[in-house]
Amino acid sequence: MTLMEQIQALSDAVGTPGDEIEVRRKIMSLLPDDCTRRTDTLGNLLVEKKGAQAPAKPIMISAHMDEPSLMVENVDMTGGVKFSVSGEIDVQTLPGRRVWVLSKGERIPGVIGIKPIHVLKGSEIEIPISADDLFIDLGCERKEEASKLTNPGDSVAFIGETGPFGDRLVRGRALDSRSGCAVLLALLEQELPFDITAVFTVQRETGSTGMKTAAFQVQPGAAVVLESCPVADHPVLGAKKESPKLGEGPIISLREQRSFYDKELFFQCKELAEGEEIPIQIKSAAFGTGDGAAVQTSGNGTRVLELGIPSRYALTPCCIQSLKDLESLSALLLPLVGMLGEKLS
Repeated sequence: MTLMEQIQALSDAVGTPGDEIEVRRKIMSLLPDDCTRRTDTLGNLLVEKKGAQAPAKPIMISAHMDEPSLMVENVDMTGGVKFSVSGEIDVQTLPGRRVWVLSKGERIPGVIGIKPIHVLKGSEIEIPISADDLFIDLGCERKEEASKLTNPGDSVAFIGETGPFGDRLVRGRALDSRSGCAVLLALLEQELPFDITAVFTVQRETGSTGMKTAAFQVQPGAAVVLESCPVADHPVLGAKKESPKLGEGPIISLREQRSFYDKELFFQCKELAEGEEIPIQIKSAAFGTGDGAAVQTSGNGTRVLELGIPSRYALTPCCIQSLKDLESLSALLLPLVGMLGEKLS
């Protein structure tokens, strides 16, 4: 499969936080035969791939399987389904979105509804939308009808196709971080200079629960975390010239809101990319937090390098990434494994 085909296959699968089984099964079906794999109690998929040498301490490379989603809270008297948000998503982008309510093994189609603008009164028009203002319309007119289709606790996923777009771009649902999972799968298909443990984690969107337990099990000497990284690179978005952009390479991060990553690995990765003539970008702003902070503080602490995939319209049900960036990230990972293996030996 090509990288695009793998991204499409993984993004078409549904994997809400705590219910990533469909994505995990798809990844397992794509793993090379020479990999050993196991699923832990929480649902993390841990894959070991032998290389030419064994590092003194494990090298871990990770991407997460879950996607931002919603969860059913209750059904009102008119049949509207009230929900809460699971993960990082901009609620302002939700009205009118098509969704699946995942109930009893079925995908129930719905649309996110909101009070029509022509009946809003006074200052209601100026008040930002909150999840409390929204509901899922299942085409039912009474609570009894809707209650036959869904129950509190059911997950809700966004509907959308993933595919090529524009000049070597890809657009679609759940690209954070299914594209990272696809790149990690591509690494596992190659001959490696050192053994690695590839970890496909669960519940990143709701607090990196999966990574906390996965890192404890692996106890890596160094970890590389693949994450999507929001960019505002279109002029209408008010982007600054020095901001990261689509198509100019993966992003290496030195810090997040709650952590500073390993400076030595940061600069060595930068030098490695320059030596391999692989384009990279630097993220200087400190915003967001993800699996990197979770693995960094696991056990006695881990040296962490975070590699970001530039993503336009992040935190929405549909974002855009560049195949150029994903290919550059894929090209960087193999020599990076060699560098880390030498460093840990």
